[in-house]
Amino acid sequence: MNWERNGSPKVIGECYGRSLISQSFRNREARKEIDYALFQAKNASVIFPITSDGDVITVKQYRFGSCKKQTEIPSGALNDGESGLAAALRELKEETGYEPGEIINLSPNSPSGGLFVDAPAFFMCLHFVFLALDCKKTGQQKLDQEEKLTVCLIPLNEWVEMCLNGQIDDQTSLSTTFLAMGKLGVKFND
Repeated sequence: MNWERNGSPKVIGECYGRSLISQSFRNREARKEIDYALFQAKNASVIFPITSDGDVITVKQYRFGSCKKQTEIPSGALNDGESGLAAALRELKEETGYEPGEIINLSPNSPSGGLFVDAPAFFMCLHFVFLALDCKKTGQQKLDQEEKLTVCLIPLNEWVEMCLNGQIDDQTSLSTTFLAMGKLGVKFND
């Protein structure tokens, strides 16, 4: 089926820069039209940071969607006019106090500029993804008022095992880890 947007989206509700919208879609071949609920948010950056000792820099925080504390890699929404790279570096420093020695763009050939969309069936937001090597602690966390994050350093092999055995269940962290492993030359066990 060949679907196309029909008309402008209608905002159903908004909170913290995210919107629930209703968008009409039309399929000319089937002569069918449906209204579909979608979540809309600012584009975001995700960064997979590793220290020179081979530890993954993660953050642990409560997430309302899962109703539990999640261990994740740093990420956050782009500010107006901010590039994906600038947002990734800002989020890493704000959330952890670390800065990278080297940064690698994990989505350089993406035609959209961002690499992936969380849950494309109902979410409208691109993620820019980066690998940060030789990260060093250069300062303290600078968290937003509503943020409460704990920084955890996890050895790379332990992090990969946590991803494979289901201890890490955050889709963004899992996707970015998978992409970073290719650049790091890490092979997954059978």
